[in-house]
Parts: sequence; structure tokens; C-alpha cells
Amino acid sequence: MVLRALYWIPLFGWLLRDAVYGDTLSRIFFVVNLLVLWALAVVIFGYAAVIIPALLLTPTFLAIIVAFTLNK
Repeated sequence: MVLRALYWIPLFGWLLRDAVYGDTLSRIFFVVNLLVLWALAVVIFGYAAVIIPALLLTPTFLAIIVAFTLNK
């Protein structure tokens, strides 16, 4: 349901739909487009565009590490 809502975003939805239903090359282009978008954010916003995703991923990786260590 969330994925269908993301399809309605004008440019991103078209790229996402092509990545989901397309071939391998479409998925590669989707990832390249996301990396270019992130690079443009770094150029426009500076260091904050690098540090904010890293800070947001910290709890995720901590939860992954805890989940792996609890399964012993």
C-alpha cells in the first residue's frame, strides 16, 4: 500500500515502478539515480546531507547487531 502511494510521486514514482517491474538494468539505473540525487544534496546542503543519513542509520545497525548476537 505504501509502495502504491509512492508511485504517485511524479518523477520518483515512475523510476520506482520501473525498478520494481523492470529488468536488472532498470534497477541499476534507479540506484545510480539515488546516488546522484544524494551527491546533489551534498553539493547543495553540504556536510549535513552526509551526516544526517548516517545518524539515522545508527539505531538500525545497532538493532541488527543486537539481533545477531541474541541468536547464539
